[in-house]
Amino acid sequence: MQVWIFENCTISQGISPNGDGLNDTFDISWMSATSVKIFNRNRIEVYQARNYKNEWGGQDKNGNIVQTGTYFYMITDEDQEMRNGGYM
Repeated sequence: MQVWIFENCTISQGISPNGDGLNDTFDISWMSATSVKIFNRNRIEVYQARNYKNEWGGQDKNGNIVQTGTYFYMITDEDQEMRNGGYM
């Protein structure tokens, strides 16, 4: 698993939503994210949330589990700074 570090903050580069309690969700609860968007490899938005804490566990906008693969995120924080990256 790859990990990105921004200003002493770590964003995990992988989730495994299998119910074992380890990396089941995209947990950025320590970050004041005002918006999170998740995109698939075809640049199609599959999920989005405002005032995000720890909600995305591999589901799409309708609550259906997405296919295993590489997804990308775009995070906007309370200072309107944007961070983006990808994970598997």
